[in-house]
Amino acid sequence: MYVTMLFFAVPGALLLLACILARPITGYVRKHVRPPVLKLVHKQIDGVAALQSRWRNVVLDVLVRITALTVTVEWYLITLPPFCWFGGVSGVLGTMAVVQCMAVSTYMACVLKDLLSCPRPAPAACAVSAARQRARDKATAGKAEEPTSQAAQSQAAAGLALDGSALPSSPSAASLFDALPSSPSGAVLPGSGAKGARGSKGAGEGQDASSSSAAAARAAVEVLEEAYRGEIEYGAPSMHTWCAFIMPAYSALAAAQVGGLPLLQRWLFGGSGGSSGGGGGGTGLAGWLAGLEPGAFAALLVALAAAWSGWVAWSRLYLGVHTKIDLALGAAAGAAVLGLWRLAGLPMALAAAGLLPYGGGGAIGAAGGGAGGGVLGNLVPDGGSGGVVWLAVVGLVYLVALGSYPRPLAHSTSYEYAVIFLGAAWGGLASSNTRTSLAAALLGLRPEMQHGAHTAAGGRIAALRAVLQAAVPPPLRHPLLLAIAGFTFVAVFKELFKAVLLVVLPRLFDLAPPALRRAWQPWAVHPSGCWRPPPPPTTRAEVVATVEAVAVAEEASDSKGAAGGGATGLRSRALAQGAAREDGKMAAATAGAVAAAAPKAGSSKAERTLARATALVKAGVLMKTPSLPYDVDFARKFLNYGAVVYAAIEMRYIVWQLVGIEST
Repeated sequence: MYVTMLFFAVPGALLLLACILARPITGYVRKHVRPPVLKLVHKQIDGVAALQSRWRNVVLDVLVRITALTVTVEWYLITLPPFCWFGGVSGVLGTMAVVQCMAVSTYMACVLKDLLSCPRPAPAACAVSAARQRARDKATAGKAEEPTSQAAQSQAAAGLALDGSALPSSPSAASLFDALPSSPSGAVLPGSGAKGARGSKGAGEGQDASSSSAAAARAAVEVLEEAYRGEIEYGAPSMHTWCAFIMPAYSALAAAQVGGLPLLQRWLFGGSGGSSGGGGGGTGLAGWLAGLEPGAFAALLVALAAAWSGWVAWSRLYLGVHTKIDLALGAAAGAAVLGLWRLAGLPMALAAAGLLPYGGGGAIGAAGGGAGGGVLGNLVPDGGSGGVVWLAVVGLVYLVALGSYPRPLAHSTSYEYAVIFLGAAWGGLASSNTRTSLAAALLGLRPEMQHGAHTAAGGRIAALRAVLQAAVPPPLRHPLLLAIAGFTFVAVFKELFKAVLLVVLPRLFDLAPPALRRAWQPWAVHPSGCWRPPPPPTTRAEVVATVEAVAVAEEASDSKGAAGGGATGLRSRALAQGAAREDGKMAAATAGAVAAAAPKAGSSKAERTLARATALVKAGVLMKTPSLPYDVDFARKFLNYGAVVYAAIEMRYIVWQLVGIEST
């Protein structure tokens, strides 16, 4: 059994190692792996457009948009915490294993996206159409070169000679719709003369030949998912396809490992839930499902997860945000990581929690439970460091992984997602360990406190349970109401902790010596996504324009906050990008770049912001906006989401006392 599990874990382990070593292997991958993948992306554009043309209807529009919501961060934030709140200790361990799987999968998908730097269908379609149009224009003008073979001649006549040299490999600041195979999105920027994907259908009237060609290219693949019209992120591999398979599949395997599947079977179908080798509680299909052993039931759920992932993959084609090669890479990577996490996921969660299984008749790597239920049996402290050392090792590995993240060919937001998910995952692990849990310390549940003081800990728990149950009447202890209260607490805590970090972190980072701060600047940030101070204005018109821009920027900053999320930063960069006049880089393409030339008087806040930002840039600090350095932003996101998940898992002690679940 273990030999088979180890065999299936090897591909995922090698892929994870490649992601951690992505920075040193970037040159090799982009020279030997990216070109064939990029060629496949270009070849599959027509297939995406044809699928949209054939299947587009109102019903499918609604279905695929609903499907997209089930593979989002918000969906996982809603579905995962209740398993910790109502599943007891085993539920916490299983959920932590799933959270680590989700975080590592997201990190790996983001690394591969930026490593390959292959575009999504909309900008790739524009690149292909622009190249074909140029070939047709040359042929019409008699400027095309003579092909060296009959095959090459037929390709040139059709305008299909789209090898690596036929398309540019660097983005243009004028518009992400300009022949950009390496541009991650199909966002239309102000000043580019382009309209949205839906509005492009009627383009062509009153425009010149080049703009008509661009409009036709945009109409070829329509981006139906609103969130992706302005998204700056690469396509391959498809993270939705990856997570749509591995999340439900590994959740089923983890539930089998902690003994939760028989409970699910009894809840769904009645009967014994397979715990005694048969004896379902009914006849027909329900009785058969109720009588399945946990291992067989887990295999069935994995097969259903594969079918669900296939539907999600098709929906990504329908939405116009992926090509078939993106989906194939996502599915293959998801299957590889599933093999790895089936072997390593639960042991990692146990080690970080400082617990060891004692009894239970099985090994934690198995897919199903024994005759007595779950394979974990009784959990006891490890008797050593209590998992603190292992927890520190996991955190160090996560930081090393983020430090070795590759730099994309153009600015993208993938690194931000990797930071958020790894921070959230580590925060969850920290809460699951009783030696790093604040609630466990208050209740006396830490292992070193229980030796000789178990009665005192039990007394504290009993007192807390009595107080909570007296304060909360039984009708309000319904699991749904408790879940709503938990989510409300998490949302409030997130905003409060974010506000604290925005005040504390900039001041803390300013204390670091310039040389040290330059050393930890995130390598993954492409220069095109950084704010740079523009040259000082030379004319009165430029001064007036800058004053107006400063007022707009300050008003937006006051209303939404200096770090109102990635979308705000992207929109502000897009606004400034249309005015860029240089070589196509986005170095000065942010709202801050427009607002940087501060007026001489009357706007002291803007002047101070500009002076501080300019000094930081000169010191080698990468700036996201004039008021937010990238290192502060990424540190805030890592700590904020880690603390939010930590607080969410800590809530389990309150819920356990309200519903009567044992805390040990």
